[in-house]
Amino acid sequence: MKILSNISRFFLSLIALFLPSCKDNTRVVPEKGINSIYELKSLFYVDKSLEAIVLGVDFKDDSTFQNAIANFRAERYKDGYQKIKDAVRLYESDQFKFFALAFAQQKLGYIEDAKATLTALLKHPQAESRTLLWTWSALRKLGKQPPPEIADQVLGVIIEVPISNSIDVLAAYADKRARYLNHAGGGVYWERIDDKKIGELIEKLIKTSQIKLSELRAKEIKPAPGNRDDIVSLLTPDGTFTFAYSREIDSIISPILSAGTTLLVGLLEEHQKNLKSEEVRK
Repeated sequence: MKILSNISRFFLSLIALFLPSCKDNTRVVPEKGINSIYELKSLFYVDKSLEAIVLGVDFKDDSTFQNAIANFRAERYKDGYQKIKDAVRLYESDQFKFFALAFAQQKLGYIEDAKATLTALLKHPQAESRTLLWTWSALRKLGKQPPPEIADQVLGVIIEVPISNSIDVLAAYADKRARYLNHAGGGVYWERIDDKKIGELIEKLIKTSQIKLSELRAKEIKPAPGNRDDIVSLLTPDGTFTFAYSREIDSIISPILSAGTTLLVGLLEEHQKNLKSEEVRK
């Protein structure tokens, strides 16, 4: 018999309550079916290569970087590098421009320069949690490890709950951003990082996950192929640690699932308020 964790029960009840409104608001995922959900879910994680990140960005407002990306796609890395080598400035440039420059440097064998570019990005005043995690992922692949004092710092939590032949996904980040994907389509894209209520719920989820990380790592219960239990992934500068729900770790993982459920309730309540406000304005 499949184990039904606390968060599964809450997700199922919440779906019945909020699903109509989630389907009406497709800010996150258009209703194109299961493949769209899985494609969007992959954006919540931070294990993409520099190449995947850079070639997937559209610098539509910057012709210099547009041309550089076109050169990269044609494997003319030196030409692309020459266009942008002096165009990335700390405190001024878009975060993804750092990735573009580091990618070109890596391809040309300028590994130390690539490390320096990525290290500078870590100091960017507007760097999002996902940017920091992507940056550390790239740095680790180049041979630079995070210092011990921040290596295990939880900067993001992702909870996946299988439902029917699809999934619900909740993601929260230390910078107070959050995402929710509903298995039937739609979801919530939370960017109001100054909102006190949701910010506190995200902070609780992050802190709870931080406390439980070492216990979970000691158990090493990872999802098996075809796993249909709830999955919790903790995102740190040292990598992503993923755990499948089981009775063995119930007492360890349940506080994380409970904090995630509370956050989901808060996000959906705010979502309902937004819908009502939009109706009033009409």
